[in-house]
Formats: sequence, structure tokens, C-alpha cells
Amino acid sequence: MREVYPKFDAECAVEVFVTDIDPTDPHKKTENVVLFGRDELVVWRNGDICLREPIKNIERVSLGRGVGCCWVEYTQKSEGETILVARADNSGQARLGKAIKRINRFLRHGVIESEEGEGDVEGKICPKCQKPYPRGSHVCPHCASKTRAIRRLLGMASTEWWRIAISVLLFFASTGVSIIIPMINRNMVDNYIQNTNAEANTVFLLGFLGVVLSLFLANVLRRLIGMARGHLLAVAGNNLVVRLRDMVFRKIQELSIAKISSRTSGDLMKHVNGDTQEIKRFLVDHVPNMIEQVLLLLGISVLMFGYDPLMAALILIPMPLVAICFRLFWRFMHSMFRKRWNVNSQGSAILHDIFSGIRVVKSYRMEKREEERFVGIAEEEKDLQLRIERFWAVLMPILQFLMGFGEFVLLYYVGTQMLAGKMTAGEMSQFSSYTSMIFGPLMALMRFPRMFMHMMVSLTRVYDIIDENIDVADGHEQALDRIDGYIDINHISFGYTEGEDVLSDVDLHVKPGEFIGLVGKSGVGKSTLINLVMRMYDVDEGSICIDGVDV
Repeated sequence: MREVYPKFDAECAVEVFVTDIDPTDPHKKTENVVLFGRDELVVWRNGDICLREPIKNIERVSLGRGVGCCWVEYTQKSEGETILVARADNSGQARLGKAIKRINRFLRHGVIESEEGEGDVEGKICPKCQKPYPRGSHVCPHCASKTRAIRRLLGMASTEWWRIAISVLLFFASTGVSIIIPMINRNMVDNYIQNTNAEANTVFLLGFLGVVLSLFLANVLRRLIGMARGHLLAVAGNNLVVRLRDMVFRKIQELSIAKISSRTSGDLMKHVNGDTQEIKRFLVDHVPNMIEQVLLLLGISVLMFGYDPLMAALILIPMPLVAICFRLFWRFMHSMFRKRWNVNSQGSAILHDIFSGIRVVKSYRMEKREEERFVGIAEEEKDLQLRIERFWAVLMPILQFLMGFGEFVLLYYVGTQMLAGKMTAGEMSQFSSYTSMIFGPLMALMRFPRMFMHMMVSLTRVYDIIDENIDVADGHEQALDRIDGYIDINHISFGYTEGEDVLSDVDLHVKPGEFIGLVGKSGVGKSTLINLVMRMYDVDEGSICIDGVDV
């Protein structure tokens, strides 16, 4: 810095920043170095000084916002003229906003403040993938740890451990019964239906009746186990989701008005109701079925490998190929589901705004405009849904064909074995049943990633709310013996956005019983001042005290 500005003194520099857009031509790239010193403002453009202004001539500095860019300008004290200083793209808004606040505080008080750390200010861009955070969020949906979210969800389920433990035991029992049923079928076919040498005596008929009865009881037992397991998991899942829903709702109420306003009403409603319902549906409906299918797949695979390893390997060989396909398309599918979630949330917000303000809509005859707005977002959601469905319509038949390859192997193997007299009709029936039972879990495994991605989008959104930083945190409890009503507003400044103060250096003292009228045109900060007294927001500078206690 001293090379281009010999008088530069770091201790006398209020703020230094660099931008890369030409102030007069937004389409042209230039390097602009801006130095706000204690005594003067100096601007270099491509290494040459293009602007100098004594600090004593500057009344205030402001940040302007446009389409795709922002700019820094100052107002002269003497003539009130606004002078353009520098221009930058929108990625620099947060940085410039902080800088302008520091400069304006220096102009008011003559004190150079130490620069805040990056951790003190909410970022706008993910440091890992460099993509902007969703509106009102500080969590990147691209980089959020899915494993950590699952672990946290399982941690919350620890209070339902006994129901889950019993359900797991019932899963094993149900799997065992399902594996036994084809064995009973084999016994019935070989020893009774295909047994032409047996005499139809009382013993034979009683044995046949016993086999049919055992088959009936096994099916009844499997369904009773399923009912008991379903009840336990439904209770556990609903208890978990109610707890999760309460956490989300409670956290939203803890957030400041500014944090809540940064999200649409549709987002918040979808977080509390829609996302938690999606998580419940996954836990209660999809996960139990998946556990049962996996246990069934493992049990049948062990039996088939024990009988004939080659045949079992040929039937199961497509599984790694299917897993690789899902892994390759995982990021694409997750991105598509997340985009559809965002558009659906926008549609919910539009509906909420229309219905809550229907009187205004009808009064100004805005029905057609609101219809076009809603239909537009519905069309966008339709297009995204069609992209998802087209993708699955192409991918799933290919994967299903690969998974069905084992059926052709089984037909050939069973046919040659029966023709050679090495396999009975009962054994054929048993292996056919096991093969069809294997394809059920395999198809369930193919559908599971789609359900899992639906749930993960909702789960990351829920934890996005739960992990939100509380910018207006409650302080320690301080009991007041009595409230007299002294309100001291001590040189406060506040702005809703970076670089733009709604209230600047306001100093006001109100005595008990005193009436003061706040007068001014719309937008000058009357309601903002009342909200600050009630601590709906925290001041950027100064303090507000009630009976001497800083709120």
C-alpha cells in the first residue's frame, strides 16, 4: 500500500477494500482500491489515483444495490452532492456493508473501531463449495453431513429404545417364519401332492392336514408379528416426530424477527409440518419394510449359497452393478429433489400470502395476477417433477432388467436339474419361492434410495432450523423490584441490511408518564425504534436501557 500511497499509515486507516467493476461501466472490469483514512478518502483505479476527498467534507457513506452489482457512494456536507466511489458484484455486499458501517461510525464519533472477525458475521457463501447459502440459512445443503444428521436422529430415538429393540427381535422372528414357509411347501409337494405311491389312508390324510394347518399357522403368525411390530414402530416413530416438531417450532419462536423474516411463511410451515411428516413417513413406513427385506435377503442368500453357491452367485451378481449406478447418480438425484423442495416451499408461501390477504386481493382486483403467479410456480414444480420422473422412467427399467437376470438363470438351472432327475418338484417349488423372495428385497433396495433422498432433504432442512444461530439471545434473568418506566435510548444506530442504517445516532430519554410523539414519513424508523425498545432486534451501536438496565 505504501508503494502507491506513501502517506499510508495502517493505524490511521478506517477501512481499505478492493472492487473489480468499473464504476461508470458495469460491464467493464477494473481494479479499484479504496482507502478511507482518518484525514482523506483516496481511490485508485488500475493503479492511478482517480478520486481524493478530505474526510471532513464527507457527511455519510452509503451502499447502493442494483441488478447483479452494488456500489459505494458518499454525500458531501457542503453541496449535498452524491459521489460514486466504487462498484462491485453482489458477492461483495456483506463485506462492503460491514466496511460502510465502520466508516459511518467513524464519521459520527471520530473513533476507528477494530474490525470484527469473520466468525462474528453470518456468511453468505459456503466456504467449502463456494455456493451461496439458501435465503435465511447458514447451512449449505450441498455440503451438509448426511451421516451426522442420521446420527442425530438416531440419538433422539434413544428414548424409544425398548420399543425399537422389541421391533428388531420381531423382525428376526418374521424373517425366520418367512424362510420356513417355502420349506413347508416343499414338504407338502414332495410327500403328499407328488407322492403317487402313498395310500390315501387316515394317517396320510392327517399328515397332509397337519402340513396345511402348519402352513396356515405360519402365515397367521407372520401377520401377527407384523401387526405387533408395526404398532411398536408407529408409536416410536410418532413420538420421535412429535418431539422433532416441537423442537423446530420452539426454535422458530426463539429466533429474532429478522431471522424469521428472512424466510418465507411457506418455508417455516413446511419445516414444522411437511418436513417432519416426511421424516415420520420414512421412519414408520419405509425403514421397517427395508429392515425386514434386508434380513430376508441375508437369510435366503445364506440358504441358497449353502445349497448351490454357483446358482446363488449368478442370481445375486447384478446387485453390485445396481449399487454402482445409484452411487454415480446420487448427487444428481439429491440436487433434483432439493430443487423441487425449494419450489414447493415457494408455492406454499404464495398460497399463504394470497389466502391471508384475500381481502386485499379482491379489493384491488388482483385475482388474475395472483393466479398467474401461483400457476407460474406450479409450472416450475411440474417441470422439475417431470425431470425426476423421466430420469426414473429411464433408469428403473434398466435396473429392473438387470435384477431380473437371475430369473433366467433359475429357469435354466432348475430345468436342467429336473430333467436330469436331480431335483424334485418340491425342491423346485422351494427354490422358486426363495428366488421370488430375493427379488422382492432387491426391488425394495432399488426403491429405497428415492425414499431416502426425500427424507434426507427434509431432515437437513429441519436441522437447518434447529441449528440456526440465535442473534437476539435472552440474557440472564434480572428481577426488578418495580418498574418505573425510565427509557434511555443512548446514541443508537440500526439497519436491517448491511451498510444501510434506518436509525443513525438516535439519542432519546423518556421519563415515566411522559408522552412523546414520533413523527415522520413512512420508512424513517418510527416502528423500528419501538421494536428496538421491545428488543425485537438488537441495536448495531449504542444501548437501550429501561430503569437503567440495558435490554
